[in-house]
Amino acid sequence: MAEEDATGAGDGDGSAAPRLGTYVGRKRDYSCPGDHATWEISLLEGSFSTIACKSELSLSKGGLQAWTVEGTWEWDEDDEEVLVTITKDDPLGGPKREREVKLPRGEEGSLTFRAPMGDVECAWDRPPPDLVAEQLDAMPLKELKATAILSGLDPDGCIERGDFLRILSRARANGKLVMPGAKPATTAAAVAEPQTAAAKAGSGSAAA
Repeated sequence: MAEEDATGAGDGDGSAAPRLGTYVGRKRDYSCPGDHATWEISLLEGSFSTIACKSELSLSKGGLQAWTVEGTWEWDEDDEEVLVTITKDDPLGGPKREREVKLPRGEEGSLTFRAPMGDVECAWDRPPPDLVAEQLDAMPLKELKATAILSGLDPDGCIERGDFLRILSRARANGKLVMPGAKPATTAAAVAEPQTAAAKAGSGSAAA
């Protein structure tokens, strides 16, 4: 398996893995008039992946049943396609557990999902979520101060949330930010499995 390309520099280059992030594809009137369906494919760090589908039309009116599945992904350089092995299926629909889903890559870096009623081209839409920034934003002032001290920073002079976030942001950029609960030698840049939890949270909203 090729190394994942977080920067997206390999888009359009068959020798490089696809860009990390979420790919989105849409089909209007997919199964009936008004059934405007959306597919989202997320390729995240640690080879974690989710595939989700939802419709603008309610199920009672004939729209698709929303579903989300999880899996692990790898890049097939020879065939220029992403291979997703499903590890957690959804009883409401989608590929089943242990199935291998092939996602051919197009010339512009898109991924094609082969849906039952026709192929869906999914274009890159957004980067992976920044879990460290989200975690810092959610911290109360007391925890921000504790994180600053844990990171070896001097919080004297920091009064507002913005003050703490600024010094923590600089520490992160310098590789010195230590998040609560991390091992002493572990900085925010190496927090284990950062994308899995985000994908699960994001896929829940995609299936809503």
